[in-house]
Amino acid sequence: MYAKRNLGKYLMKKTFLISILALASTSAHAFDPKKISTQWQVNLSNVAIAADSKMLAFVNVEPQNNFIYVTDLEEKCSQGEKVNDLIWAVNGKSVWFRGNCFQGHPLMITKSKKGADFVFNEFLTKDSVKISNKVFTTDGFESAFKRIKAIQSDAL
Repeated sequence: MYAKRNLGKYLMKKTFLISILALASTSAHAFDPKKISTQWQVNLSNVAIAADSKMLAFVNVEPQNNFIYVTDLEEKCSQGEKVNDLIWAVNGKSVWFRGNCFQGHPLMITKSKKGADFVFNEFLTKDSVKISNKVFTTDGFESAFKRIKAIQSDAL
């Protein structure tokens, strides 16, 4: 039980740190909004990112797990405020997401590995991915994913 609790804390801390990196790097480096909405890009911090209007998606690459983070910039929250778990339709399939408030916006991640695998597979195999009422391109997703994996494997 103790190990599970520590693993949960570790994953939440890791999620938060990755979120900071992802969001900070998007604000620090200018992206062409038209390009980011039509193709996945790897920014200067080696974070893959795509957007649809006011919603952003990030990919986290790990040896055993790959996660898609989603933040809706139209939604607001206060730092430290609890963000409720919610179910979003992902290409018509219900998927649980959990969240944290980060920089005034909820940052959501799938709650289960099964959900994460499903969402990730949708980005790998479909022409687009609809999350809630936003549609994300999958163009460039696989190459961005491979680029991040290559950068990580080459890192000292």
